[in-house]
Amino acid sequence: IFGKKIRSFNAIGKAGGLVGNKGDILIATRIHSDESFEVVNNNLGNLNIKLIEEKAKRPIHVGPMLTVAGTVLQNSILLNLYKKLFHCVGLEMEGLHFAKEVKRYKELSLVRDDFVSRFAYYTSDLPLDPENNLR
Repeated sequence: IFGKKIRSFNAIGKAGGLVGNKGDILIATRIHSDESFEVVNNNLGNLNIKLIEEKAKRPIHVGPMLTVAGTVLQNSILLNLYKKLFHCVGLEMEGLHFAKEVKRYKELSLVRDDFVSRFAYYTSDLPLDPENNLR
């Protein structure tokens, strides 16, 4: 119906932070899968990180996010691997599924080439910190 008139997709959710503190904001530049090593890049468009940080009065961490199957599967060795090797700033549970659809729509020319996809998260816990994780 809308086709190439749609310019962007924005998703907001909560995530576990691999950097920073509870309450910080995480913005995904790309999303990694913990199951298949698939990676989907995001086009943030002209997102003004400094302005968002100023208005939100919260630190913002920009970088890759990791999509995991569930919080039960959080493993500190693997989380540290993603943090150190891929520079992931956090983990969440559904971003990759949305990002893959955006990528597919681009490949099928159903949306514009400059289509913007943004994923922002509130840091609800810190899985690598024993005092601030969900366990």
